[in-house]
Amino acid sequence: MKSIADYWNEIPKNAVLIIAASAFLLLAWIDFRTGSTVRFSIFYWIPIVGVTWRAGRGWGLAFAFASAAARLWTDLHDLPSANPAVLILLDFLFWCVSFGILCLLIAKLHDLIDTQETMAHTDHTTGMPNARAFAQAIDREISRSRKAGVPFSLAYLDVDDLKAMVKKLLEQSEFSL
Repeated sequence: MKSIADYWNEIPKNAVLIIAASAFLLLAWIDFRTGSTVRFSIFYWIPIVGVTWRAGRGWGLAFAFASAAARLWTDLHDLPSANPAVLILLDFLFWCVSFGILCLLIAKLHDLIDTQETMAHTDHTTGMPNARAFAQAIDREISRSRKAGVPFSLAYLDVDDLKAMVKKLLEQSEFSL
């Protein structure tokens, strides 16, 4: 079963940027129209997370800064009736930092998940694909063969005690482990 992240990863990066920019502009407009009486700050997280996950840390930080700037724009619009300028500036800095930290955490999470997936499909000693990667490749090829209506052939070579044989050969040669 596919997760939301799997579907999101299938969307081209340019489309993700357009979707996130549209969501950001809609949120900024709603935030501006409602003024300081109703805040939509937490909803800026959605485009920041989406862009960071799909387009990377740089785009995520750009959206984080733009989201903080949109909040500043709303605060400056309400300046005569709202907080003093120093508090508005501190609020802007707070949102820059918090949106930036969110972006960096999402980017790190994405990196860790990629590393975990690589480790799950790779033999740590040789760096070659492991049995799990082999089984997934076979499943993909079988389904591709069924869709295309062509026969599927597989040649598989299993070398028993390969590690012991390599170790013995190395011991007999001038090389060492």
